[in-house]
Amino acid sequence: MKNIIFIISLTLAAHAADHSLDKDELEVKEYFEQCLSEHGLKESDLEELKNKGDPKLLCIAACVFEKQGLLKNGEFNKIEIIKAAQEEDPKLKADDFDETFKKCEGKAKSIDDPCLKSNTLTMCFLDEIGQLADNH
Repeated sequence: MKNIIFIISLTLAAHAADHSLDKDELEVKEYFEQCLSEHGLKESDLEELKNKGDPKLLCIAACVFEKQGLLKNGEFNKIEIIKAAQEEDPKLKADDFDETFKKCEGKAKSIDDPCLKSNTLTMCFLDEIGQLADNH
C-alpha cells in the first residue's frame, strides 16, 4: 500500500532525493521515470499538468501500477494489492478485501478509459483500505 501512496505523491510532487528512498520506493521511482519518458513528459511538466487537471497524470499512475504488476488491462490484480497492503499492515486479512474489491470494482465498472478507471479504483482502494487499517 505504501507503494500506491508513494506513486500518487510522486505524481503530484516528484521531488524526492534518491538517497532517502528505500528499495521499494526506488523501484517505484524508476518505474515512474520510465512512465514519464514513455508519455513524453519530464518531472518539470508535472506541476503544470496538475494545475490544469491534465488526464496524462492519471495515465502515469496507471503505467506505474502496470509495471508493478498491480494493474493489467485496466483491472487491478487483487492478489498483488493484498500482498502490498499486508506488507504495510500484517494485521489485514485477505478476507477483509473481498467487499472492498467488489465495492471499488463496482464504482469503476462502467468506465472505459483505462487511466480514469485506474484512478477511480486507486482512490476507492486508498479510502477503503485506509478504513480497514484504521479498524485493526
